[in-house]
Amino acid sequence: MQQQSCALQVPQEQVPQTGAIGRAFSLALLVAVNAHAESPIQLAQLDTELQRLVQAGLIEPQGSDEHRLYVFKHALVRDAAYQSLLERDRRRLHASIATVMRAQFPALVAQQPELLAQHLEWAGQIAEALAAWERAARFAAQRSAHDEAIAHLQHALALLARQDAHAERDRMELRLQLLLASRFIATQGYGADRVEAVYNRALVLAQALGDAGSLTKARLGLEGWHFMRGNFAQAHAIARDVAASLGPTPEPLAQIQSTWALANIIFHQGEVTQAVLLMDQCLAAYQRLGHRPGAVQDPGVMCLCYSSWALWELGAADQALQRARRVVDLAEGLNHPFSIGEAHGFLAVAHYFRGETEPGLRAAKRAIEVCEAGGFAVWLAHAKVVHGRLVAQAGDIEAGLEEMRQGDAMWAATGAVVTRPFYTVLRAEGLALAGRPDEALALLDEAWALVQRFGERYYEPELRRCIGELTLRSSQRGGAAAAEPWLQGALDSARAIGLRGLALRAACSLGRL
Repeated sequence: MQQQSCALQVPQEQVPQTGAIGRAFSLALLVAVNAHAESPIQLAQLDTELQRLVQAGLIEPQGSDEHRLYVFKHALVRDAAYQSLLERDRRRLHASIATVMRAQFPALVAQQPELLAQHLEWAGQIAEALAAWERAARFAAQRSAHDEAIAHLQHALALLARQDAHAERDRMELRLQLLLASRFIATQGYGADRVEAVYNRALVLAQALGDAGSLTKARLGLEGWHFMRGNFAQAHAIARDVAASLGPTPEPLAQIQSTWALANIIFHQGEVTQAVLLMDQCLAAYQRLGHRPGAVQDPGVMCLCYSSWALWELGAADQALQRARRVVDLAEGLNHPFSIGEAHGFLAVAHYFRGETEPGLRAAKRAIEVCEAGGFAVWLAHAKVVHGRLVAQAGDIEAGLEEMRQGDAMWAATGAVVTRPFYTVLRAEGLALAGRPDEALALLDEAWALVQRFGERYYEPELRRCIGELTLRSSQRGGAAAAEPWLQGALDSARAIGLRGLALRAACSLGRL
């Protein structure tokens, strides 16, 4: 490239000047940097030199004169140009670019804050660069660009690790770790190993700094991780401790989140009526507070999703559907992709419970589209299992079985134990449709073992009922005599925890014996 530049008598300084801005650069920015008093490279005939670079085949113009961009045809050309600069000139040039961007191109900085962060870092202005990387990560998170946010956060944390230890450094790391944890939740799931690791680091930092608000966030994050792993006792203990630590005048969002955490735990343990009461308390407080745009998980959406499910189990099928539709309206109104994917997935469940296959398929398909676009691992897995069950119900049994298998495997890959008994019941129902009751019962045996080990009780009556129903159809399980205890147990357990909807299903199955 240097030989090519010299042959055309293009000043060697011009190539690295453009290369320092980036692979693509705007004419307006280049002109402003060239005119900046502290720029180490200033060319009197900038337009002429640019045309020579175009003629040399090094750069290519794009766009109109008013919005003219130049792009290096090859990254190696740009890199070689940049490497020809002396180290001291590189730093001075990046400092000039950063100064010009902030003073004259605020819209560019607002829309692409990572560009400013890069130039500040390369200029050696590390404190300002770290602040810019944090802004870039938060901007990406607000746009649900979670992978981009994760990349910015990991870059900032690596840069921060090279700085001397002091309180302000730790405060910044704490903010970055908490934001990173929420992005890992979105892309890898609540129960992922990396979620636990990041929240544990945040916990240490928050304790050392005495930051009560961040300590609450870290502890609730760990509560969620333990919950997803099926460690209800540990999750419950953390949720109670957090609620107690908030004091007589708690911060509203922290109170909502801690109450939701407790409601979610006891719902899964089978205390469904009490869970709905707590979720309704959360919803009332949420309506006063409103949505926080930077949050990966919206507590109003969560409460509506799970209370819809709970209402169906309690026998209020119409109210369940109303809530499921309400959560879709809320999530769509917030334009919050993570919540939209979740909400449509729960609407699909409500339709499945009610035997409404076609609307259920539409809702599940929408959930899959949103979650695939956003990379939301947990809710994509959920939607695929439910969609597969509805596909099987609609008649394409083998395709439905395969999709359920994939979704269940995806859910398990996130580290989650919670909800697997429910998904296993759906898979077993698909196998029953295929005329394979013994295979279905083998799956249900696995689900029963999970329920006994972890104490996830909210769907236990239906699991018992399905075992009973399939035992009747099995050639290996003893027929009606073996099925009756399971069906009676389904009825008794549903009545014991007040699940009228599930009790009715169990009673109907018993009546058919």
